[in-house]
Amino acid sequence: MNNRAQETGIILFLGIVIGAFAVILLGATGYITGLIPCGTDVPNCQLVTREANNSIIGDKEFDGRGILGKARFNVKLKNIEEQAANFKINMLCNTAKKASTVASSDTIYVQPGMTEEFPIEYDVGILEDWRCVLSSIDSGTIDSCEAV
Repeated sequence: MNNRAQETGIILFLGIVIGAFAVILLGATGYITGLIPCGTDVPNCQLVTREANNSIIGDKEFDGRGILGKARFNVKLKNIEEQAANFKINMLCNTAKKASTVASSDTIYVQPGMTEEFPIEYDVGILEDWRCVLSSIDSGTIDSCEAV
């Protein structure tokens, strides 16, 4: 066997050994089993998709008198995640003459840790008293790392 063939054989053998070691190492740290490292606080975690968490800042109920047949108010929402997400606020509104109905904001993309105002409009009769209370919040999904 000449020197070139021996060098090629040694390089091939080392490549196989290094490759096998990498597969074992990655399997041990969870890359193959679906777990990924999440930093020093959480040695292993699993990537999951879940709804983004939020917090309503200020009022969750609004009332008034429809001056021009419209009830208008803003709801402040804070995205308490470390990722941006979409949110939509749904309010349950009624008057003395109208049955309860849902009035919703537009969907707004909120940056991490930021607070946004969500304008909401509700049709009421002229000079009619109205009331709206928080019904639900549609939260967008984010990818999150959960400890295993």
